[in-house]
Amino acid sequence: MSDWPVEEGRYWVGNKRSSIAVNTLGDVELPELLRPHLEPFVAICGKNVTENIGIEKVIRNIITNPNIRVLVLCGPESKGHFVGQAFKALKENGIDDSGRIIGAVGPIPFLKNMSKEEVEQFRNQVEIVDFINETDIEKIVGVVKELYEKYGEGDENISFEQNVEVIEAEGYEITLDPKGYFVIELDREKGKIVVSHYDNSHRLLRKIVGDSAEKIYKTIIKNQWISLMDHAAYLGKELGKAEMALRHNLEYEQEGG
Repeated sequence: MSDWPVEEGRYWVGNKRSSIAVNTLGDVELPELLRPHLEPFVAICGKNVTENIGIEKVIRNIITNPNIRVLVLCGPESKGHFVGQAFKALKENGIDDSGRIIGAVGPIPFLKNMSKEEVEQFRNQVEIVDFINETDIEKIVGVVKELYEKYGEGDENISFEQNVEVIEAEGYEITLDPKGYFVIELDREKGKIVVSHYDNSHRLLRKIVGDSAEKIYKTIIKNQWISLMDHAAYLGKELGKAEMALRHNLEYEQEGG
């Protein structure tokens, strides 16, 4: 499973054959605090602060690793989004025809980039262990190790290739005018900046990948994927920050724009 995980994000990967995944919800520091204790026992551990795109990424990383059978939710809910509650509602109820998580209380619990088949695979594949709001390292480690003893490891060795357009960034002259919004993440292993472009209903349109903020920015402008001057200025600033973080191994968290 050399190409797993399939989604970028702020997480670490441990034992890919482990049956356990851990999500620390709104606590962005907790994954690294858990890492020294849990790396041999956990397939993947990361944070998640949104009940739409964030949940989609977690689901896709889980269903593309059939060894994972348990998702442990810990850490505090992210302010205003109730991601943990959305995960539990999804497990219990699934989604409706509009992609909305049935019973979720957050403001945007829509999984626009997932099929019902993917959602059902997730619901059937994993048990959710509710440790929401728990931040005590010792308690979380104890629960995870107990689960690892119970569920152990799988022996699957399959991978999954996403059917999403990935565009290598090139330099072009600036021409303004598109729509949507952008989520910026770093693929440190490949030394790349990954920019996911979503429409206003949170549907993933494409990914733009490159090692230069300037090339990515000009690719977006050239293809008219941005419409407002202030949005363009914000994107340029965030791409510059992302490139600096990538080159100097610094933490990067995108600011709202």
